[in-house]
Amino acid sequence: MSSAQAAHGGQKSAARDTREEALVAAREELEPTERSELEAESAGALPNVRDVRTELAGVQRILDDLDST
Repeated sequence: MSSAQAAHGGQKSAARDTREEALVAAREELEPTERSELEAESAGALPNVRDVRTELAGVQRILDDLDST
């Protein structure tokens, strides 16, 4: 390998390291924002425990009524 090839390989390695560092920094910077957004979305998508219990109680009443007929 010539010194020019070695230098070129070193440049690629340095560029790759710089790119990886930039990606790590971006992930660290964006993670709290992304986490907050995803938590807000999931909170809206999941039913409230109280709502689920109310629904289950209604289903249980219906089943009890069916059983008694």
